[in-house]
Amino acid sequence: MRDIESLMRATDPARDLAVEPIDVPRPKPDPVRWRPPGQVVMFAVAMLSSVGIIVAVLFTVPGNSTVGQGDYPYYSTSAQVEAASDTIVLATAASERNESYEGFDYRVVTLDVQAIAKGSPGSTIDVKLVRNASEGETQLEIGHTYVLFLETYDSVPASTINPLQGAVEVIDGRLQAEEVPISPRVLDALGLR
Repeated sequence: MRDIESLMRATDPARDLAVEPIDVPRPKPDPVRWRPPGQVVMFAVAMLSSVGIIVAVLFTVPGNSTVGQGDYPYYSTSAQVEAASDTIVLATAASERNESYEGFDYRVVTLDVQAIAKGSPGSTIDVKLVRNASEGETQLEIGHTYVLFLETYDSVPASTINPLQGAVEVIDGRLQAEEVPISPRVLDALGLR
C-alpha cells in the first residue's frame, strides 16, 4: 500500500505547489439594504396599522360610497330566494325618511302592501336600505311597485335579502328583472301570473 501512495505523490503535478490558506475578508452588510429583524417587524406593523386606519376611515366617513357595503349571499333558485325570505310581498313605495340604527344611516321606505305570498305584514311595511347604494343595488323609488323578498325584525324595519335580489320592479303587472328567480306559486299568490 505504501508503494501506491508514494507512486501517487510522485506523479502528482501539484506536489511542488505550496498552498497556504488565504484570509479573505467577509463583506460587511450594506447599511441601506440590511435591516435587523426587529426593524423589519416594526416596519411591517406600522404599515398594517396604516392600512387598518385607512380602511376604518373609508367605512366611517359620511357620504362615502362604501358605507354599508358588504358581502351578501346570492341565490340561484326560487327555493333559495323564498327560504331566505321571512316575508314576500307585492307593494308600492309610498314615502321615505332617513334613520339611524346601531350607528348606521339608512334610507327607510314605507310601502303599501297589495298582496302577500309569505309572512304576515300589516297594510304597510317599512324597509331599510343602505344609503349611497351602488349601481344595481335595491333603490326603491316612490310610486313604483315591487315584489320584495324581505328579512323582518322585531325592533327595526325589514331589510331585503340582499341588495341585488331583494326587490323586483313590477310595471303593468310584469316583472322587470329576470335574474331573480320567482316560483309560480309566489307569482300566483301575488296575482302576477
